[in-house]
Amino acid sequence: MRFEVVRAEAFGPLKGEQLELAPGMTVIHGPNEAGKSSWAAALYAGLAGRRRSRGRGTREQAAFTRRHRPWSGRRWSVAVRVVLDDGLALDIRQDLANGDTRVSDARTQRLITVDELQERYERELTTEGGFDGARLLGLNRDSARSTIFVAQADILRVLEEADSLQEFLQRAATSERADTTAEQALEHLGELRRERVGVRHIGNKPLRAAQQRLEAAQHLTIRARDQHLQIVRLLADQREAATSRERAEEHVRRLEAAAVWHDIDELEARLRKLRDHRETLAGLADVPEPADAALVEQVRQAVAALHARSQPPEPLDGPSAEDLAAQLAALPEAPTGDTEVDAAVKQARERVLGVQTLLDSHLASAPDEVPEAHSPVPTARLREHAAVLAAPPPEPVEAIEEELARLQAAHQAAVAEARAKQAEWDAARAENDRKREEYERALEQYTVESRAYQQQRAELDSRAALRARAAEVEKPGRGLLWAGLAALAVGLGLLLVEPVLGGVVAALGAVLALVAGLRSRGQASTPHPSPEDRTSAGPVEPVPPERPRLTDLGPRPELPAEPAELPNLRAQVAVRQREVEGHAQRVSQARAELERHGLTADPSQLLSLAEAVDRYQAYRVAQQAHERGTEDLARQLADRVTQLIRAIEERDAEVVAGVDPAEASVETALALVERYEERCRERAKVSHQASRREDVRRAYETRLESERAHALQLQEIETITSQAASLVQQLRLDGSESNHGALLRGWLATQDELTEKANERQRLRSLYDQLLDGETEESLQARLEELRQTAGERPDVQVGDVDRALATAREVLDGASRREGSISGELSSLLQNETDVAAAIEEEAAAERALRRVESLDEALELAAEELRSARERAHADLAPALRQTMQPWLPHVTGGHYVDLEVSPADLSIKLVDVAGARCNADQVSHGTMEQVYLLLRLALAQLLSDRDETAPMVLDDVTVQSDDDRTVGILTLLSEQAAQRQVILFTQEREVVDWAERNLLPERDKLIALRPDSIREPLGA
Repeated sequence: MRFEVVRAEAFGPLKGEQLELAPGMTVIHGPNEAGKSSWAAALYAGLAGRRRSRGRGTREQAAFTRRHRPWSGRRWSVAVRVVLDDGLALDIRQDLANGDTRVSDARTQRLITVDELQERYERELTTEGGFDGARLLGLNRDSARSTIFVAQADILRVLEEADSLQEFLQRAATSERADTTAEQALEHLGELRRERVGVRHIGNKPLRAAQQRLEAAQHLTIRARDQHLQIVRLLADQREAATSRERAEEHVRRLEAAAVWHDIDELEARLRKLRDHRETLAGLADVPEPADAALVEQVRQAVAALHARSQPPEPLDGPSAEDLAAQLAALPEAPTGDTEVDAAVKQARERVLGVQTLLDSHLASAPDEVPEAHSPVPTARLREHAAVLAAPPPEPVEAIEEELARLQAAHQAAVAEARAKQAEWDAARAENDRKREEYERALEQYTVESRAYQQQRAELDSRAALRARAAEVEKPGRGLLWAGLAALAVGLGLLLVEPVLGGVVAALGAVLALVAGLRSRGQASTPHPSPEDRTSAGPVEPVPPERPRLTDLGPRPELPAEPAELPNLRAQVAVRQREVEGHAQRVSQARAELERHGLTADPSQLLSLAEAVDRYQAYRVAQQAHERGTEDLARQLADRVTQLIRAIEERDAEVVAGVDPAEASVETALALVERYEERCRERAKVSHQASRREDVRRAYETRLESERAHALQLQEIETITSQAASLVQQLRLDGSESNHGALLRGWLATQDELTEKANERQRLRSLYDQLLDGETEESLQARLEELRQTAGERPDVQVGDVDRALATAREVLDGASRREGSISGELSSLLQNETDVAAAIEEEAAAERALRRVESLDEALELAAEELRSARERAHADLAPALRQTMQPWLPHVTGGHYVDLEVSPADLSIKLVDVAGARCNADQVSHGTMEQVYLLLRLALAQLLSDRDETAPMVLDDVTVQSDDDRTVGILTLLSEQAAQRQVILFTQEREVVDWAERNLLPERDKLIALRPDSIREPLGA
């Protein structure tokens, strides 16, 4: 198959454009945003189409949709024209928005249905409900993306989708045109297992149904047994509840009898109390009533007042209120102003004194006068000149130069001797190299002859092994085939009697027959030895060359190193010379500058002058600082004096009257402080005398209140005595005035006794009425006699509260009755819904038998699957050499000769590389660029092996050389050019090196170079 034309009717950024492709190699190049990746995706979508099944699809399919839908409009379609190897040209138009496909004959424009194509090429051409042109190549739309459509970012995709390629790998390994593979058989077994067995814990297939039936039967059996045990338990509970109810009824009857006798006892006690109260009331009938309560209370208060005021009050001592009033009038009033020196004034005075002390100390510390001295040159410069002029000159360098010359002469002699030894060693080495080259040429000839010998021996051994294998496989294969056919026949016969077992046996027979067929195909593809192989003589093994005898040279003599002292001595000479020159230059410059300023060149005089200038300058600085300090302290002292006077003025303005704070001196301020202190002392004396006024005033008020209370007490005693006499006369009590209190107390005692007897009479009358409770003694006696006649014998029951015990017993009886009724109802319900235990056990046994049948089918299918997996492993063993044989010749070209051989695992498509030294490593351990180049070769090999042997698959590659250097890029392009002789190669690129190679190497009659531009103008440039 090859692409002739691709038309992007509406695809990504492309709209109404097309590319015409060459039958050999087409290189399509352009910068970013030129649409290269979109054209590559359009080729894939035009051939493979999109899924039509419902649902969102895979994440990758969703990403393809997001990336390549048109930027505007709802239309999304692409068309390709492909030419098949049998000459049929097809126009395939894919409506990607709806998943519809239109296929027509490109020569006659006749529409061709998918069914016609499937019938013509005898294969399924749809995937997930949509037309899939990749199936014309023996692939599908997913495996095509992993093999023949290669993007730079997806080169390693083949590793991620190794599992999905297993079906195609096994088909390629089994035969050239096999319709059934071990993977398909495994899939069929898996489908059969899913439909006829299923899984144990989910779904509704036979295994799950049998498991559920067994679980339900087991549950039913357990429930039946539980119901039977519960019925037995409820019968025992029912008997126990009836016994409890009967005991409760008996207890209630006895308590009811005890309650009657309790009522009899209460009536007897009640009648006895009534008779006792009636007799006591008869004895209190003649007691007179007490006096009025108000009069009794008035007499009681009078007696209490007489007792409280039985003695007259004591006379008052001390000065009278009149005397205290005279003393209060004689004391002065409290003065205004401070009686003590204010803290602010004290603080202000201390500040004045402190600043005055600082000023005196400062004036006493004035710096001593120093003689005036000046210099036109800074003192630091004078000291530098003095140090230069006083420094001794450096030592001479003659001794160091002599030692340096001696060492240099000795080193030159040693170098000459070493050069002579090197010449001798080089001559001996040249002789060894000549002998080694002769040996290597002989060894290379031996290697070629040995490889030829090994190849001939391997061919002979391979033919012998194939003959042995054919002999081993032939008999078991036939036996397995006949066993499968026999099992299939038996299974079909059993289907009428036992469907499940018959289906198991028939499926096992079909699988065994399928495995036998796969083995026979593998056997059929094994070549048989020819008569020449069996009669030809074996090859002659070559003799290896003799290893040459080489001179043992040891390491090549080296030139002696320069003595370590030489660089040091040279450095010392250079340093000493620079020191001498520098000293002379510094002395000359110092003398010149001193002469220019008229100064002597004597170092001691220069130092003396510098010290004198420094002392005078220091004196001037200290003198100026002292003057500034004096001015500051004087200002501070004036401020402190002003603050002191202001503080005195705030406390006592009369003291500072007529004084200007700004003009006042320290002495004036201190005198004002002394005057303020004297006035404070005077006010303190007056304040001390005035402070007694409050004490005298309080004493006067207290004395005045005491005299008033004394007068009231005398008046109260006279009133109480008068009231007592009035009460004695009112009560007609005989006695003298001094005995009024005793008379009144005696009268109160008589009244208290009468009141107590009256209260007792009232209490007894009330209790008597309460005991009668509206009845009479005669009616109560009659009721008592009636109860005695109906009570019967007194029961032997000892309880404290009969009524409470009876209520409790009735509650217990109600509870026992309810429990008996509940148990009876539950027992009746269970008996109505009781499950037959025997039937449940029988159903459980039947369910176990059904589950064993399904498990037997599952084991048979698993056995068949294991046999098929073994067949698949044998197919992998046959496929690995095919992949290696296809890739090995290409490997050195694309890896720059670094790797010369490889091994491929068909199970996961992992690769081991072998370098020129024979070392092995995994492909994922090399550089990313090398790994992509190796897996590009794997894609080419898979495209060759997996595509249908009757249909050649094209290769579409997008920027696959980005990770390659120049040499490997040329190797990959050369390989693709060679592949273009057998299959169509379409390469998209943005690299200038690839375009330059294409311009030099593409064949005009077979290949084509196309340039894409971002403005969508496609300009063919020719080959």
